[in-house]
Amino acid sequence: MVILWDGKRNHKVILYSHLSLKKERGYMICGIYCIENKINNKKYIGQSINIEKRWAVHKVELNNNNHVNKHLQRSWNKHGENSFEFYIIEI
Repeated sequence: MVILWDGKRNHKVILYSHLSLKKERGYMICGIYCIENKINNKKYIGQSINIEKRWAVHKVELNNNNHVNKHLQRSWNKHGENSFEFYIIEI
């Protein structure tokens, strides 16, 4: 699920319309994103010119135990993929 964080912990807006526009017209979503561990609320913040592709690379690296950020990798290994949320902070 891709969501946009509005700065308030409990208010998130789903970006499905933005994603469908991207796919229709071939746009990439660029901006700042977060990978948050829902168990301990620790966050990995990143930026990309193509967030959707970057998230896919993160997931491949994490699932293959090959992520450059060892703290995130250990947390992923310990808690599992379902304990993480990927969302956009700013586009």
